[in-house]
Amino acid sequence: MPLKLIYFPLPGRAENTRLMLSIGNIPFEEERISREDWPQYKTKTPFGQMPVLQLEDGTYLAQSFAIEKLVEKLAGLNVTDPIQEARIDEASYLFNEIMELVRPANHLPTLEERLATRKKLLEPLKLKLNTVEKFIAEKLASSDGPYLFGAKVTRADISLFTWTSIIISGFMEGFPEDILDGYPSILKLRHHVASHPGVKKFYEKEEDPYRKVCQSSFTEAALQKA
Repeated sequence: MPLKLIYFPLPGRAENTRLMLSIGNIPFEEERISREDWPQYKTKTPFGQMPVLQLEDGTYLAQSFAIEKLVEKLAGLNVTDPIQEARIDEASYLFNEIMELVRPANHLPTLEERLATRKKLLEPLKLKLNTVEKFIAEKLASSDGPYLFGAKVTRADISLFTWTSIIISGFMEGFPEDILDGYPSILKLRHHVASHPGVKKFYEKEEDPYRKVCQSSFTEAALQKA
């Protein structure tokens, strides 16, 4: 049986895995669980959380980072040098901090509360993006390819693309959709990831309005902004 990825219909914590599977041309199925169905499905997962990856032997693997590390290897995106692997982890954790910073507002019950909280988070988010911009600029300047670590896209590049896409997608009301315009290195890396054939292939079949920013990231206009 093929791999099956189980998560909500939204990008969220499963999008990095989806993109790596597509880049690696790995056949997989998806079971996208609605918010309404989640309470009854929750007890079927190992830890009451998603995403969950059902493996070919029928067993389940939970925790998004563990899933990503496995799929990274299956897709041939991993590296053999332990120091290089640690550098990729370092970058991935840094980019994940973007989402961890803004995630608390997602669980507030009303739009008014979410907007008020995100207004307070806007300056801390910009400070985090400043740190990320400097890091990416330095990495790209020393890279021998279009990605952070050379000619091959890595889990770190994909993580940056996924988390910044969610910020500007409109899903998080209150954050300006042009918030990345002052960060040319972030935009440049986003463009290169979005232009990867495996990434383009995945988004060409997606109709979710929150993923439209992923498709627009490989246009010439997007590259000119960078």
